[in-house]
Amino acid sequence: MIKRKVQYQDIHAVSEIVAAASKCKPDVILAGETGKANGKSFLGAVSLGVNKEFEVQIDTDDEEEVKDFIDLLKEYSPAGKDQDKKNTSEMYSPLDGRLSLLAEAGDEIFSKELLGNGVEIYPESNEIYSPVDGRIFFTFPNRNAVGIQTENEIEIMLHVDMDEIQRNGGKDFVLNVKEGQEVSRGELLLSFDKEALETQGYDVVTFLLFINRKSGQLHFLRGRNVKHGERIIEVFS
Repeated sequence: MIKRKVQYQDIHAVSEIVAAASKCKPDVILAGETGKANGKSFLGAVSLGVNKEFEVQIDTDDEEEVKDFIDLLKEYSPAGKDQDKKNTSEMYSPLDGRLSLLAEAGDEIFSKELLGNGVEIYPESNEIYSPVDGRIFFTFPNRNAVGIQTENEIEIMLHVDMDEIQRNGGKDFVLNVKEGQEVSRGELLLSFDKEALETQGYDVVTFLLFINRKSGQLHFLRGRNVKHGERIIEVFS
C-alpha cells in the first residue's frame, strides 16, 4: 500500500484530489483524525474536514500505476511543494536487491515498525554501502548492523537479517567502519558471505530503518528491483 500525507485548504482542492483519485484503478482511502472515507467520494472527503492533515492510502505497491495521482498529491503535501532543498534528503539503495514493504517482514518487530519506518531489501550482492552522507553513531558487536546520523539529524539503521543471526557471532561479516567515523554516500560499510549464511539457514534480508522522528514525511519507491546507489527514498524533514 502506498501512503501519502496531504492537507487541503478549500473545496477546490478537495474536488481536484477526488477527481484524480477517481481515475485510479486501485481503491483510495482517506484517513483522518475523525475517521476514514472513500477517496473517490467528494462528500466522503469533505466529511474529514478542510485544512486538516490526513493520509491518502492507495491500495497498490506500484507507483508507476498511479504516478499522476502521486504527483498531484505532492502539491498538497504538508511539507510543501516548494521546500528549501536543505529540508529535503534523499536515500540511496545500500545494495543490489529486491525492495519490499516492511509489512512483509517475517518478524513483527520490523513488520509492525516497532523500530521505525523503512524498507527491506532481499540482497543480490554481498556488500552494503552507505545510503547517505553522515556519521556512524553505533555498530553491533556481531557486525551485522550499523547506525548513521545525517547532518540534519535523521537517524537510520542498516540491519542484516533478524535476531537469529546473532547466534552466528558475526563470523561471516566484515565491518569497514567504526563509531564516530564520518562516511560519504556510496562508501562501503560492511560485507558478508551471503552464500555461507544462506547455507546455514539464515535469511539475509537487509532492513533500512528510520529510527528517530526527525525524518518527517517519507516518499518510498516500492516493490521493485534496485541497484546499489539508486535513489529509493525522499525525506522531507
